[in-house]
Amino acid sequence: KVPTSIGNTEYPQNIKIPANFTIPAGNDFKFHLSLAGFVWYMCDTSSDDKWITDGQYHVLSAIPEHDTSSMITTVINDAPSPDPTKNYPSELISVISTAGVGAFSNITYYILTATDGGVPSPKSDCGTKYPNGYLFSEPICATILYYGRN
Repeated sequence: KVPTSIGNTEYPQNIKIPANFTIPAGNDFKFHLSLAGFVWYMCDTSSDDKWITDGQYHVLSAIPEHDTSSMITTVINDAPSPDPTKNYPSELISVISTAGVGAFSNITYYILTATDGGVPSPKSDCGTKYPNGYLFSEPICATILYYGRN
């Protein structure tokens, strides 16, 4: 049987959701996962932001055998972390489409929160310390809260 959830189905304690994040009615908390990975950045000297992120998260090690589910998503809102110089912002993410069968089949939204790390070097490093087109990663840990249709 293909599982319909992974991770922990109990809502985590002491998680603060930014006030500007709203999950629409008809969607309930399903499960949460702990993220440990990397945020990839590219130096772009033609951009005002300087550091461009690829905006992709990959959940690989937690996927059970026979679970073929996957998601295409987009960030619809974000909020700075309490320490934005050290920690990546929280993000509210909408699922545009799903494929396959498994834990992500019924997911409609998720929230990346309680981040630790993931922030690039200062903008001034792009084009000086690092050349245009330079790719690098920053380690990040976070909690991901998954929501689906009720």
